[in-house]
Amino acid sequence: MITAPLAEKLILEYGASKADLSAAMAEKRRWRKKIKEEINVHREAVVSQYGHINMRDLFVRAARINREGLLAPAPANVIQIVTPPEEQTLAAVSGGEPVTIDRARIIRNAEKENQ
Repeated sequence: MITAPLAEKLILEYGASKADLSAAMAEKRRWRKKIKEEINVHREAVVSQYGHINMRDLFVRAARINREGLLAPAPANVIQIVTPPEEQTLAAVSGGEPVTIDRARIIRNAEKENQ
């Protein structure tokens, strides 16, 4: 992994001169080129060690790891889904009292508001 120091040359004020802008863009290009070179070095190291890996190879390797059990199995009780009985759910929503909806009353109130 590569880290770069904060380049104050890249932070320009509004209305900066053309020369400052050119210098900032040149600095940005230098850092971009340096980063690309580092990425290529790391990529070559991975390719030389493992060869070219495409998505199919990645899935095959993951399936082999799962089949052979190279990874420690996750505990079965990590996530436990609990569904409460329907009565408890209704009591929690309604505050314990049965809820009745009077549609005729809703319609009458809507008519009163529109008049």
